[in-house]
Amino acid sequence: MIQRLAELAQVGRTARIGYQKAAEPPKLRLVEPYSLQQGNLEILIRCYQLDPEEGWRSFKHSKIRSVEDGGSTFHPRRRIAFSCEIKTTSGGRPGYADEYSDFLCGCLADLCISPEELAELRRLQQEFGLTSLHIRKIHLDIFMCALKHVDDDATVDDAEEEYLRRMRECLTLAGYCP
Repeated sequence: MIQRLAELAQVGRTARIGYQKAAEPPKLRLVEPYSLQQGNLEILIRCYQLDPEEGWRSFKHSKIRSVEDGGSTFHPRRRIAFSCEIKTTSGGRPGYADEYSDFLCGCLADLCISPEELAELRRLQQEFGLTSLHIRKIHLDIFMCALKHVDDDATVDDAEEEYLRRMRECLTLAGYCP
């Protein structure tokens, strides 16, 4: 699927992806694909989402169920970069951190944490006995990744500033944001 997204990006074509968030059925999203990112646990695809709700998003590769040509062209908002070094391990972090971080990243895909997702985050925090130090580290890693990719083109436009604002709101709601 990464290869198909890269092909569409290189010729300036939108992509329609089927994306499965948490336990919900996959939902179609129309995006402009831009780059790969190394997330805490896996590969993320950085896109500008056109529908539903326009804005910058990062999609977990493992949650993308389908990729099709979106049926339209786009003029890049930033540099398209689908080649980067991707790590395949979590660096030996404890399993609880991986599971919690994985779930949190899925929640952040649409920059909106539902009451059900918040309840599950709280449950995971309690189940794994996450201290405030654990939560800070995990949330800091996620926010640093977001900052790195917003600054990828050495500018921060209004849409990216809004993306960071909403990311901070979500992370704060989940327990901590730097």
